[in-house]
Amino acid sequence: MHDARRVLAMAGVRWGAMLGVGVCAWTMVVHLLGWYSTDIAAGKKADQTALVLPVVALFLAIRETRRRQGGRLTIPQGIATGLVAGLASLPIAAPFLWAYHHWINPHWNDYLIAYERARLAANGAAPSAIAQHVEALRRLGEDGAQVRGALTGTLLLSLGLSTLFAVLLRRRGGADA
Repeated sequence: MHDARRVLAMAGVRWGAMLGVGVCAWTMVVHLLGWYSTDIAAGKKADQTALVLPVVALFLAIRETRRRQGGRLTIPQGIATGLVAGLASLPIAAPFLWAYHHWINPHWNDYLIAYERARLAANGAAPSAIAQHVEALRRLGEDGAQVRGALTGTLLLSLGLSTLFAVLLRRRGGADA
């Protein structure tokens, strides 16, 4: 059992680190393309596309755990590997994103708010609805909300994807289950 824990921790940390670096690289590419300042619509689409990063990292982490255990993987082992990977990405991605939001692109939330205000007005939203949405975006842009969102989002996404991949990749004794 001790070896299984070591294997899942190693795979989780390795792929979590790669995920963290991938998030940082993705953010910088999107920033350099101007999608977090001058083309927020493209940035929003890029953010949706970026979901491929945790999908790939968690799948590969769980697959590596199974491979290193001779084809054996239980659902709890798969889930644990994915959670370790998700949590291991945070010490890399979170400080980078804080620095990004404070030093590299400190006006990112202002750009997002201006985009959303114009989008809602163009769609005929009431001024009160626009004001409420803007206030919500301001609150979500605060450091505390960003940290809570990163932790909660990472845990929920990691748990959901890990459960799915653990079920799909589950094998016992080298035979497909």
